Amino acid sequence: MAEDIYMLVQNKYMRLQRQAEQKCAEAIEAVYKQHPELKQITDETSSINSALIKASLKHLPEAELESLKEQLLSFKQKRDDYMQKNNIDKSIFTPQYVCNDCRDTGKLDNGMRCHCFNDYYSQYKFGDADMKILERENFSTFDLSIFPEKTASGVNQRAQMEHLKAALEDYCKKFPQVPKKNIIISGLTGTGKSFLTNCIAKALDERMFSVIRLSSYKMINDLFDLYISDSTEFNAELDRLCRVDVLIIDDLGTELMKENFTLNTIYYLLDKRLELDKAVIVSTNLSPKKLEDKYSDRIMSRLFNSNTANTILLSGTDVRLKRNNKTQSEN
Repeated sequence: MAEDIYMLVQNKYMRLQRQAEQKCAEAIEAVYKQHPELKQITDETSSINSALIKASLKHLPEAELESLKEQLLSFKQKRDDYMQKNNIDKSIFTPQYVCNDCRDTGKLDNGMRCHCFNDYYSQYKFGDADMKILERENFSTFDLSIFPEKTASGVNQRAQMEHLKAALEDYCKKFPQVPKKNIIISGLTGTGKSFLTNCIAKALDERMFSVIRLSSYKMINDLFDLYISDSTEFNAELDRLCRVDVLIIDDLGTELMKENFTLNTIYYLLDKRLELDKAVIVSTNLSPKKLEDKYSDRIMSRLFNSNTANTILLSGTDVRLKRNNKTQSEN
């Protein structure tokens, strides 16, 4: 399992590097299209630099080497002057990596593993069992036909989900530049809460954001086991949950109440992520009133902060059986 997770992390780094290099190449091409003279100067600079390298390898006379060096410095200065005169940012010629410390390689210059490697490893460690679920449940497999147009109570469940799908797709496309990063989805069992959070997880992971998705029950159990056995590892895992780009907590309210540990841990996570401006996506079967009865005021104030969170209340009937039957018939 550890080797599988290691390969997932390495593959993610490769995707991140390709993405950064492709964006850099596209930006350079756009600048050269607008400034052909800059491209000509750059090509001439590269040509002189190449000639200097060859001359050095051939051990040509020092005078010839010095002449090439002077030409190279002259063209570099000419290039810098042109860019400054035309307000061209030099940074466009350097790939913009997600992690500047390791340049999306996972390793620092001193050979040590980068902090971001631990974040990605933790992401897959917590989410590996869910990867197959995310392949089945995402925006591209979102089937609105399983939701009734009108329930017995008069709810147009299909229209409700169609609106939410569009809104959440827009959220994922614009993330993290969204007015409110946090989302609370509340509703009865089978109304589509977990499916929606899976859609968000898949979409943001594909955009190279680090995502940890796990049930509230598993999160508290795993952290508690570490807490009572290894405080160092507990602190490390808690820190990763605080710092990952997106933390998705499924079925909030199902976790076991382990004296003060559960409430203190949930509060710490929510408070720290609010401080770090990190997204929290929560699904729960409990209504806001039942959540208020279960959790402290300080937890509720972080969950339902109107400045940072959107609250979605799902209504309608349980569609799990219909969805499962449709999946089985297709297979």
